[in-house]
Amino acid sequence: MYTESKTPWWSYLMLITPVILIPVGIKMLNRAERPPAEKRLVEERALDENAEQRQEDEIAGRELVIVLTFIAVMTVVMSWIFLATSKYSVEASDLGIRFGYRSGVWSNRFSRQDILQVYPSECKFKEFGGFGIRYGFKTKRWGYICWSGSGVHIEAMKGSKQKRYVFSCSDPEACIAALNLSPEQIVTPEFESEE
Repeated sequence: MYTESKTPWWSYLMLITPVILIPVGIKMLNRAERPPAEKRLVEERALDENAEQRQEDEIAGRELVIVLTFIAVMTVVMSWIFLATSKYSVEASDLGIRFGYRSGVWSNRFSRQDILQVYPSECKFKEFGGFGIRYGFKTKRWGYICWSGSGVHIEAMKGSKQKRYVFSCSDPEACIAALNLSPEQIVTPEFESEE
């Protein structure tokens, strides 16, 4: 059996985002407030200008609600993404393989019988344009990328469709060996250089 579990360094960026958004939101709210000199001018206006003031106050109130709602939603979303991506794991045994992130939605599980081909591969930042769950349009495969470097390429049946994946793995050979696959399922890494 092969198991590996890591916390991706980039998942902490999801926690930093609300820390940045809150001061930006406060700055926007302060900009919406009137300076004291302008407040004195408003007090000197005639009664018919009070209606204009009320309208401006309503607009400022709406802006406040929009900014606070945006900050709250972004904080919740980024916190949820952090929790969902904070643990990356790979588990392989003679029963099958599971790779991906903590959340069941963001991980894949295949039995040995579903695996068509597997071989050691490289997880390239250039191919996927970032970290996380990505799609390589040129290679037409899904990437579960935690770091650039060693990984495993797997082609498997998901339902009635054949899917291609590559996922980060510290020891691809040990992961593949733990699957105890038939020789037809294990392909040499030279196959990847043709893609």
